Amino acid sequence: MLRLVVEMKAELQNLGTNHPWLPQFLEHFDRLEIQLRGTATQQQKLFEQISQTMPKSVTLEQWREICRENLVAQRKLTTSDFHNAGGMDLDKNYVPLAIVERKSRKPQGMGQSEQREEERLNPIAEDSFFEEVLRQGQSEKSQGRRIAIIGEPGSGKTTRLQKIAFWILEEKLGLPIWVSLADLKNEQSIPDYIKNVWLEKAGKDIAIDDLTQHKERIWLLLDGLDEMTARIEGRHVEQLLTGWVDKARAIVTCRVNVWDADRNAFSGFDIFKNLPFEREQIEKFIRRWFGEDGNSK
Repeated sequence: MLRLVVEMKAELQNLGTNHPWLPQFLEHFDRLEIQLRGTATQQQKLFEQISQTMPKSVTLEQWREICRENLVAQRKLTTSDFHNAGGMDLDKNYVPLAIVERKSRKPQGMGQSEQREEERLNPIAEDSFFEEVLRQGQSEKSQGRRIAIIGEPGSGKTTRLQKIAFWILEEKLGLPIWVSLADLKNEQSIPDYIKNVWLEKAGKDIAIDDLTQHKERIWLLLDGLDEMTARIEGRHVEQLLTGWVDKARAIVTCRVNVWDADRNAFSGFDIFKNLPFEREQIEKFIRRWFGEDGNSK
């Protein structure tokens, strides 16, 4: 309407001054334009007020903080009451274990002891694993995008995954989303879990669409495949990595015996096995443990 009035006013002005009625008409158009412009300004203010009440898109930094809050809450759940009550700093007591890559299946006829020796040929220090495999993507099958960390019960799989999560945040490499696979109900998919459980844990009213915009920055940290199933199958891969999360990076932990039952199910994953504590590492852990305890002497 305003545009039409302005255009009609311009056309009248082009008629010149030979029409005695023209000044009066132009005056009417001037008043109408002023009224309409006032209305437009009021409408703009109204639009601004409405936009202020609408939820804003979540920034990448805000997503990082949401990930951090959820990780801190998750770590408390996996830390014993003994540690929490004593105020023990688990980061200071942490002793990084070496890790070894599994590049191929055991050749026919090779004994179990020979398989262990093969895995120990090239142990990788944790720092090197973080930098070379996770940051630089130096892994044979997935270029660091699909990683399995396997190990015996109590070998530190969950603890290592937690270290990876906070390292990702510290280095600003992406958005780590922790999923305890034992929490998946009735073959629930990861996208459904993130939408209905993970975002609720954040305690914020956020649309899932805000998160999917960053899907290529997401690291799915899938802890405890063996707690989700006693036998892994191809359908479990589909359950975990279908939908928009197929663009995310994924690190899964699993016990050795469950993983070895069917390695082909996760054939696109590079496999790394936690090595057991060496004697020196056990002694270091004990010294750090009792070093935190003022009554240990």
